[in-house]
Amino acid sequence: MATHPFHLEGTITDRLSQTPVPVVLVEAWDREEKHPEVLASALTDKAGKFTLSFDHGLVAKAFGGRPPIISLKVFYKGTRVAYAPSDQEITLGSSSKPLALTIKVPQSYGGNNIFQHLPADIRAELEALKAHGDALLSKLKDEKSRQAFLENPGQVLAEMGIPLSAQLRQRLSTQPPPRNMATPRAFRLLNGQIITPRITINFTSGKKEDIHGR
Repeated sequence: MATHPFHLEGTITDRLSQTPVPVVLVEAWDREEKHPEVLASALTDKAGKFTLSFDHGLVAKAFGGRPPIISLKVFYKGTRVAYAPSDQEITLGSSSKPLALTIKVPQSYGGNNIFQHLPADIRAELEALKAHGDALLSKLKDEKSRQAFLENPGQVLAEMGIPLSAQLRQRLSTQPPPRNMATPRAFRLLNGQIITPRITINFTSGKKEDIHGR
């Protein structure tokens, strides 16, 4: 019988964006739950890859002659998440094949980076628009152009000669930003006073944010 630890490798990707998910905690447990402690654990790297290393002595003690069949628990930012294929039977051994698992990354954990959750074709089109970023930012220095862009971004891009696919043009025309982004709505306080907020929108080429509203 081999004395080296068992190893189990795998990759975790986001089910929606099909991109690797780093810093995902993967734990291995006795599938029959007769051994009450975790057998091995690992975090995914930047490429979404992980390696579980099992101590041979611990495996022998945990299973006591039973087939070393394990189950996995996957945690993303401290929260246990579902993964697929979840019904895959995993038996430890030297011939264990690398696992390909997908998880649905909770939207609440996406921060400001919604780009990764867009369909691949839309992401590619938006990447292509980056080449026209300087020209667009220059045009948006004008107040009238900013107002027009908020109301109908597709039309402004078309007037500038920036190419758009039919799919992206349709999305921009049928789902424009809400008008209340450009037109603040008044609020009445409990004392009867009416307040209208002042909103200033700055278009910049900064790395952190492209639109600042205050």
